[in-house]
Amino acid sequence: MRPITRHEIIPLQRPVQHFSDCYLVASIGALARSKDGQKILSQNIAHRGDGFRIRFQEVNNCIEDYFVTQEDIQQLVPLDKYYNEAILKYKQNPIIKAIEVAMDRLLKEHPDKKPFISRLKSCHERFEYNKPSNFLEIFTGKKPIILNESGLQMDLSHKQDETIELLEKIDRANDFSFVAGTGLKYNKKFVKVHCYTVEGVNSENRYLQVYEARNRESIELPFDKAIRIFKFLTGYLR
Repeated sequence: MRPITRHEIIPLQRPVQHFSDCYLVASIGALARSKDGQKILSQNIAHRGDGFRIRFQEVNNCIEDYFVTQEDIQQLVPLDKYYNEAILKYKQNPIIKAIEVAMDRLLKEHPDKKPFISRLKSCHERFEYNKPSNFLEIFTGKKPIILNESGLQMDLSHKQDETIELLEKIDRANDFSFVAGTGLKYNKKFVKVHCYTVEGVNSENRYLQVYEARNRESIELPFDKAIRIFKFLTGYLR
């Protein structure tokens, strides 16, 4: 088996989301942006024959490998609300698809790795809907930093000081992999209950930059607006 290369990892920094799995796509995008995350990706994803071996580092205190063939990847097709094959605006990344297939199999064997509330949501594929902190721990084997992901509050206003402190730490860090997520609050520019990859933080000018994977869009917003829009932050600092 041959680990995926940095040349293959770089496109994962700005992945495309085709299924209802923003938690997974945003998390992979976040890992691909850091040196530590790139090491984890190369350790956990390897070429095997015509497909991939996907490794999850923490599944009930065990490491589990899933082998995904090219046929498996081709058979995973996004569907529209009428269960017809969706017309795609952007090309699918085979590595993302391999991780999605592997995550689907993992959840078939370990349904408890998908939170109960996520299981209540109707979806086409088993791997759709989950928490990014849940996926990050399963995939990396490391518990991420979590700020308000499971809290009842729909934004970070009640944790303003903690949020600013964490954003400043991200800015100072040599390496970071973070996901920001919205709650149920409506905002015309931001999708409800959706995950975004944190691309950068500028403490001096007090703004946060995130990446949205469905439309492949980078968005900059001031700290005070980010605190009112995002429900949570989760990820790793080096």
